[in-house]
Amino acid sequence: MGNEKLNKINVLHLRSSGGYFGAEAVILSLTKGLNDKYFDNYISCFKNRNNSQTEFIKQANKEGIKTLILNGENKGIFNDIQKLITLLKANNIKILCTHGYKEDIIGFFAAKVTGIKKVAMVHGWTGHTFRVKIYEILDKFILRFFDRIIIVTESLKSKLLKMGISESKIITIHNAIDLDKYSYNTDGEKVKTEFNIDASEKIVGTIGRLSKEKGYKYLLKTAKEVVRQYPNVKFIIVGEGSERENLVKMSKELRIQDKVIFTGYRKDIELFFSAFNVFVLPSLTEGLPNVILEALAFRKPVVATNVGGVGELVRHKETGWLTESANINGLFEGISFCLMNQTEAQQMARNGHKLIKERFTVEQRVTKMEDLYREILGIKQKETNEKN
Repeated sequence: MGNEKLNKINVLHLRSSGGYFGAEAVILSLTKGLNDKYFDNYISCFKNRNNSQTEFIKQANKEGIKTLILNGENKGIFNDIQKLITLLKANNIKILCTHGYKEDIIGFFAAKVTGIKKVAMVHGWTGHTFRVKIYEILDKFILRFFDRIIIVTESLKSKLLKMGISESKIITIHNAIDLDKYSYNTDGEKVKTEFNIDASEKIVGTIGRLSKEKGYKYLLKTAKEVVRQYPNVKFIIVGEGSERENLVKMSKELRIQDKVIFTGYRKDIELFFSAFNVFVLPSLTEGLPNVILEALAFRKPVVATNVGGVGELVRHKETGWLTESANINGLFEGISFCLMNQTEAQQMARNGHKLIKERFTVEQRVTKMEDLYREILGIKQKETNEKN
């Protein structure tokens, strides 16, 4: 059998991408690791008016992952379902893995029609607009009919159980990171040069989508207090999103515009992680944020809010500084501690790096996903070994 061509099992990961952010990075690392002699994993996005999925698809292609574009032509959800049905049949997809509320809804009906297995990966819900709230209500109802539901943090389990989802369908598979990608020492001085930051100044930074649920307005209010006490500190906010204009305006109203730098979208985030003296995540809601995994991979002191699964990564004064959401005083205390107690802050960062190495590696995540694939298809491990 070794010389025969194997019939791989095709798996499609569906994401309605708004750009290349943390969730997209997680999906890429997962699908790349899952492609082997037995499984073929594809990534698919809906084409939309502003082509916001372009960065995700480009990065996937760069990583050597097969991609499929769903040209929904913005004709509505029923047209999207029909397009997905056609794509699933044409590519002989056996498992559909959805990543988001819209994908869950469209994917459920398309998978039902084609008779394939359906898995939803749940990162949490934000409800940041009325339209999103309606989608999420429908999503929470539909999820109970999926074959399996993957949660990225244990904190989501109780919510799913309250929604009437059987515990036997729920499996926890944490976000993970390839530490080898972060083993090199990148020159953070390039950031200081680019943004005219003095060599003696410290940098407090964050990276992410500029949206309301990320809590950046609380970071700006905290920044006002920090720079008042520590004039040699600059804040860098890396990312793009709907809230950027409001945040820039707010920095001016707080009279800290000369202390806060908005970089916009950047591909070279490793430069910024290397430049940061402290990384801050001020979110109001989260799943298990990939950006904290990245910060700890770079051995950076982390100050974060205790939302979603953040507490599984940031253990207060052990692997970082943990505070409640929307808590300006808590953020200020955490940033101050890391700036003034560098030895202790670096020890927390080293502890965080060790935690990731032990519990949040890509290899561990891939093994769990492959086991899940086999389970829902009724394939025994022995059969896989024989075919490989």
